[in-house]
Amino acid sequence: MRCLKCREDISLVEFRRFWNDPDYAALLKKLVDMSQAISFTRSITLQIDINQELAELHGTAKPYDGVVVVAWENAQAVLAMRSGEAGLQSIDDVLAFEDQFIDRTQSRYFFTE
Repeated sequence: MRCLKCREDISLVEFRRFWNDPDYAALLKKLVDMSQAISFTRSITLQIDINQELAELHGTAKPYDGVVVVAWENAQAVLAMRSGEAGLQSIDDVLAFEDQFIDRTQSRYFFTE
């Protein structure tokens, strides 16, 4: 699970441009394929008033700007991908692209079951 926040120095319009960039999609697809994922979704938060209202109602921060969810049958494929040079390079490529528009300090990365 990757819950991602836009960098403060770029607009949400720019965030969406990076998010929808075919190069970003290709980098993610390569990484997902290398890890033998069984499913993958990439969603961007809607810029609608109710999202702000929900945050205020529940006393939470603004929602994340984008979410990436990847599922695997088991952890072995992920671990194998992360131990190989090609897999590590693919991870580095995704992170380098994301550095252009994602604030990692405000984003969250974690595994769920």
